[in-house]
Amino acid sequence: MSCAYLPGTGTAFLAYVVTAGLVGWSVHRWTSARAAEQLARERMRVRRLRKKGKGKSRAARR
Repeated sequence: MSCAYLPGTGTAFLAYVVTAGLVGWSVHRWTSARAAEQLARERMRVRRLRKKGKGKSRAARR
């Protein structure tokens, strides 16, 4: 069995690498955006609780 070059394999491999990179990048951005949104939501929740005087007490934070 010999290994011979098949025409078009370089282009197909390059297309695969580019596509995989774009999918990975978009998934990374999506998950990062969701995490940032969740963190902001949690910050707002804690801020509202503190305004009402229901946040963690100083003793509990230690």
